[in-house]
Amino acid sequence: MSAYRISPRAPRGAASRRALLSAAAAAMLLGPLSARANPWPTRPVRIIVPSPPGGPADLFARLLSEHFARAIGGNFVVDNRPGASGALAAVALAQAEPDGHTLLIGSNSTFVLTPLVLKRPGFDPQRDFAPVGLLTSYAMYLVGRPDLPFRDVTGLVAYARANPGQLNYASFGVGSVGYMVHEVLRRRAGIDVAHVAYPGTAAVLQALMRGEADYAFDSVGNAQPHVDAGKLLALAVSTAERASRVPQVPTLAEAGFAQFDLRIWLGLVAPARTPQPIVQKLNAELERFTAMPETRKRFADNAYDATTETPEAMGERLAREHRFWADVVRDARIALD
Repeated sequence: MSAYRISPRAPRGAASRRALLSAAAAAMLLGPLSARANPWPTRPVRIIVPSPPGGPADLFARLLSEHFARAIGGNFVVDNRPGASGALAAVALAQAEPDGHTLLIGSNSTFVLTPLVLKRPGFDPQRDFAPVGLLTSYAMYLVGRPDLPFRDVTGLVAYARANPGQLNYASFGVGSVGYMVHEVLRRRAGIDVAHVAYPGTAAVLQALMRGEADYAFDSVGNAQPHVDAGKLLALAVSTAERASRVPQVPTLAEAGFAQFDLRIWLGLVAPARTPQPIVQKLNAELERFTAMPETRKRFADNAYDATTETPEAMGERLAREHRFWADVVRDARIALD
């Protein structure tokens, strides 16, 4: 006789077993019903991007929105909100309902630097955001006008020292990664150069090609087509090792700046208190997306590295980079109203 067979003359304790079996059966039936009671998504999911169309964050947001729509279902739309070095987009996310229908793809500029340099950023990444995971990381590419009176970083530094205040560099704004990486370089090189801010990567590169600015940090993927066309001059990459797509371009460490290894990365976050099942689902699909051969090829073709990590690891990254850049911001006395 089966141990789970119930007879009219069941021994003492059989009623308890019947109750347990009934509860288990009910749980099996109610589980799917409970999941359906809180469906997600129930309306279009906005992926906010803190830059205009055309930059890396915008590109990856569109690729990821297509993947999420196929894998999760529903409609995922990109919402470009440039301005204030990413603060406008970040505040919009912080004020959104934590129900999984509003997300943000941003960089270490958005999540680390902007809150450090703005006196009133309007958001606190560690309080207001729920990390989902990283998407990619890549080297910063130091490029300049092709008619510059130097051809490498050594020449740039020598020229800037001999002509203080004569050179200018472009960035997406004070607090952006391009600005802060250059600030580290400027301080270590001991040079005096002017800064010109533009609203996004496309505007920065156009300013260089028009001759309005002398040099800038951008991504290899964005700048290399213009380098190949002879419209920009490649000077260096910001990572410890040469970038695989441009192995002929030296690193800043090779130019004499030892241990210079700074990368830009893009990550996905949701509002704080977003339900963990939604965060975990997004993270799982983010990892699946970056592992796809077609995704990795597209990343590699544009000199981006697929970089994924857990929500917890991304949270630790935010705290670690906050400590590093806080020292730079304090020493450079960078503060914006």
